[in-house]
Amino acid sequence: MKKVTRRAALMLVAMGVGTGGGLAGAQAQDNARRIDGGRDLTVELAKPGASAAHRPGRRAVHVSVMPVGPSSIAIGTPLGLRMVSTADGFGDLYVLSASGRTQVWLENVPLRAGEPIAYPRRGLIVRAAPPAGDETVIFVASRDRIEGFAGPGPLTAPLELEYTHESLRAAIQQRFRDIPRERWAFAEIQIRVHD
Repeated sequence: MKKVTRRAALMLVAMGVGTGGGLAGAQAQDNARRIDGGRDLTVELAKPGASAAHRPGRRAVHVSVMPVGPSSIAIGTPLGLRMVSTADGFGDLYVLSASGRTQVWLENVPLRAGEPIAYPRRGLIVRAAPPAGDETVIFVASRDRIEGFAGPGPLTAPLELEYTHESLRAAIQQRFRDIPRERWAFAEIQIRVHD
């Protein structure tokens, strides 16, 4: 599988909803990453009568995430994100805050191929919050529903997680461990919050 990397940095904003926690601003620079693929391709043999969704050669999933609005956001300014997947499936949105906190904003949200989704959803506002610094936003799309941090159903409100940045990355990888790599993809952007 071919690994595609694209630079395009961002800056995330803080969220003052739900758990009372916050993230930070959004600045599109040239240091964010779009990653479609990441592991070596594993050969998978199709069984007689297997559905097209499970046959080798099926198109790999590709995803992207980008800010909506200005690329540089000060503390207190609202931020929006736009995500899209090339395949029908389910989307997850995770945030690693400059403060060291981790959150999940969306999990198992239905996706339609080529149809962008926006965050925050209606009724939520995401604002840049202290401390200033770099935030990481990770969008994952999969053809398969996963057991999320909040269970198997869709999560559309923010949930604070008890993970370090490194342990959250490991937990995300663990959730997709048994799903063939061409069936899921992730995009990661860095977001800088400034005063």
